[in-house]
Amino acid sequence: MGGTEGIRAMSARQMLIHEIEKLNDASIFEVMAYIRRVARREQLRADSRGLLARLRDIQFDGPPDLSTNLDDYVTGEKRVDDLP
Repeated sequence: MGGTEGIRAMSARQMLIHEIEKLNDASIFEVMAYIRRVARREQLRADSRGLLARLRDIQFDGPPDLSTNLDDYVTGEKRVDDLP
């Protein structure tokens, strides 16, 4: 934040805090839930990469034959502990 934008933003923040201080506890929780929804929406917008790009970043460590023998691992016929 710089220049007059920072001043306006701080003034808006101060006004918001002033208004929140007037609320009862039930209303504060309502406002907090709304703020969290807005923050989550901003966070999702900030990550402009698509779903597949984000999924590619997932690191997974498993046995080399997991894709071939998935059913055996799921049913317990094969165990990761039994690998050499």
